[in-house]
Amino acid sequence: MLADLDLTGLRLVGADYASDLTEAISSPPRLDRKVDGGSTLTLEVADYRRLLITSRSIAGKAYADVSGLRFELVAVAKRDNVVVLTFEDAVTVQMKRPRGPLLIPASTSTRAQIAQRLCSEAGVRVSVDPAARGVVNSEVKREQDGSSWELLKQLAGDVGWRCFSDGWQVLVGSDEWLAGLSQPLALSEDSDVVLSPINFEMDVAQPASKASFTVAAERWALPPGRAVRLSRLGWADGDWLVSSFERSLTSPRGSVDLVRRQLVLAEPPPQKVDGADPGEEGFLPEDNGDISADLARLRQCESGGNYRTNTGNGYYGAYQFDLRTWRGLGYSGYPHEAAPATQDEAATKLYQQRGWKPWPACSKKLGLVDRRSSGKVVGTATSTGNADRDRMLAFALSQRGKPYVWGGKNGRPGYDCSGLVAAATAHAGRQLAGGSKQQFATCKNQGRLISVAEGLRTRGAVLFRMTGDPTHVAFSLGDGSTMEARGKSTGVNVFGGAAKRTWTHAAIWI
Repeated sequence: MLADLDLTGLRLVGADYASDLTEAISSPPRLDRKVDGGSTLTLEVADYRRLLITSRSIAGKAYADVSGLRFELVAVAKRDNVVVLTFEDAVTVQMKRPRGPLLIPASTSTRAQIAQRLCSEAGVRVSVDPAARGVVNSEVKREQDGSSWELLKQLAGDVGWRCFSDGWQVLVGSDEWLAGLSQPLALSEDSDVVLSPINFEMDVAQPASKASFTVAAERWALPPGRAVRLSRLGWADGDWLVSSFERSLTSPRGSVDLVRRQLVLAEPPPQKVDGADPGEEGFLPEDNGDISADLARLRQCESGGNYRTNTGNGYYGAYQFDLRTWRGLGYSGYPHEAAPATQDEAATKLYQQRGWKPWPACSKKLGLVDRRSSGKVVGTATSTGNADRDRMLAFALSQRGKPYVWGGKNGRPGYDCSGLVAAATAHAGRQLAGGSKQQFATCKNQGRLISVAEGLRTRGAVLFRMTGDPTHVAFSLGDGSTMEARGKSTGVNVFGGAAKRTWTHAAIWI
């Protein structure tokens, strides 16, 4: 019995709202993940009263979060009383945004270096095939309105590499390299999870072979680029890569396409709001502590996703626990005899204690990131030792969950970054007014500037980023997290990872 057949974790986020539309969804949402082209999520929402289609909520950017993966709205269609929302993988959309002209002279950079440069420019993680390919002998040029995504795909295609997003990062490399990133999932027409004949086409005159079938699988079990090993199919025996996997969010039944090579052979800027801050870009998946997708990838690597695995080597179950670890977590019996939900719970508990260290080989292969501190939520009871500062933070924390609204000052319906700071400081009796640039100037003249390091340690300090565009302001919670109105896709909330952000100044105002 699969554990991901409901819509828990599906959240719709827009420019000035965060909504749960699960009650209005008229048919099961479709998730279509691809190794070529953008992965998509399709929602059909009943809209008899025309509330959604006429709402400004979907007039600008909107996002859908599915168990930690983020998709951005790219198309809207109306069909009678149903609105069809099409979302594309946020990593791909971020790479497609125009970045301005770029010129890399011939014979100065390898493909790996160029891939890392383009992804770093977009703020996207990337894994690149380490195989040496030499420098690119031709000039690499991106026009003013050119796409880094198409440029990177062209560079990869020139040497037979693939370039795609798995939802968390961009992967660039050969089929052989991709196949080595995880333990191949062994399948045949006799496998319990295979629900149809495995059909294939192999033609020596074509550059690639294709196979397809229907399968019962968790939504994250067959990501694009996943290695699959077919057997008992004659010519089709051997290793393939997942080309696409399409599945409803509420049904285990999905369609899989496999591929292998033949062995022979622009958005306009928003309207300016004076004295306000447009917010940070937040189009990529948030490190919100949700590790369900990571756990699905981990158990596929460790055991092929088989919760009943017992190979006799002292390691058991989907996550290959040894008995000492299993019982140290408070469980009895053997791991492989426990229910899947119990094994998932144990893996989550072990991760919370030690991160991904208990699974060194697979976590390295999969590029898993320890995000234990990123979803930290700080309570309102911790005192700063200053009653006015406590009131300021208590007010700010009470605004969690409101949307980011450029120019928002009164919380109806939300705030921008400086609006939240102004409202919270006013609540404490000493308002820090204006946009973030004016607030920094006021702190410099009438407050007390401190180092960023001290600001990160000081609960109630004000953190500023005063370089680049846009500038930004937030409250430090003193424990590596911040309370802030960050941007349209993330809203007003507590965020971890403050030390990794590009703060330039800090100050004590109250």
